[in-house]
Amino acid sequence: EFHQRDIISTLKHFPGHGSAVGDSHDGFTDITNTWSQSELIPFATMIDTGYKDMIMTGHLYNAKIDTNYPATLSKPTLTGILRDSLGFNGVIISDDMGMGSINNNYSFIESVTQAIDAGVDILLYVGNEKYGKSVVKQIVSVVKTAINDGLIGEARIDESYDRIMALKSATNTSIAPAQPIIANRFELRAYPNPFNPSTIISFMITDNSHKIVPLNIYSISGQLVDRRFIEVNGPGDYGVIWDATDIHGNPLSSGTYIYSLQIDNMILSGKMTLLK
Repeated sequence: EFHQRDIISTLKHFPGHGSAVGDSHDGFTDITNTWSQSELIPFATMIDTGYKDMIMTGHLYNAKIDTNYPATLSKPTLTGILRDSLGFNGVIISDDMGMGSINNNYSFIESVTQAIDAGVDILLYVGNEKYGKSVVKQIVSVVKTAINDGLIGEARIDESYDRIMALKSATNTSIAPAQPIIANRFELRAYPNPFNPSTIISFMITDNSHKIVPLNIYSISGQLVDRRFIEVNGPGDYGVIWDATDIHGNPLSSGTYIYSLQIDNMILSGKMTLLK
């Protein structure tokens, strides 16, 4: 049913969280004495029947498999068991790398480098920032350094890229079009109080593209508070009337907000003030 709706699914958590007593959100979770081979059966069964989407790792330490690292950072677990023994060729995605079991025991650099080397294709972080800076930019920097230092081969990065793009293509997930839409104007009308019912957040395009583009509203702290989808059908002036409510229809309080329009690989944004 997910595939009928072009939704990518994931099995979790490899190699099996069922016998764990501790909570990997809080700290180190040792399953050495509780885990058994039977916990691989659900994964093996799905893989054998053609499952090719994603499998999420568990931050689970099993000394009988790897004496040094939990599954997310463990090459014997992800490459040795999941890839080589079970024959999984799909995308491996980590559980949240900010959870206590990883964050409290390994440095940011070590966890990123070791996870990729172990076989993780997508690193999952629930926050956009770490140490007050963009987590994406920091990861890119760590990966480049690891490649330059010979800790990760470029071929390892290419493998992950190819798996991710193949999965997107197989599920009809949108990949950036050949001719991106470019907004010629992106602005507020009826400023300086943009959240009154007559305010329009608008943009203009002059090409012949046809698609849906998201308009996002963020609080000044970066939290998404609302999202609208605008249908773009050829050249013209597009926009939405804003009513000062969040994604659940609740009134927003006074303050500074960021309005952001994502068009293909381009993000346009502006700042506005709500006065009530």
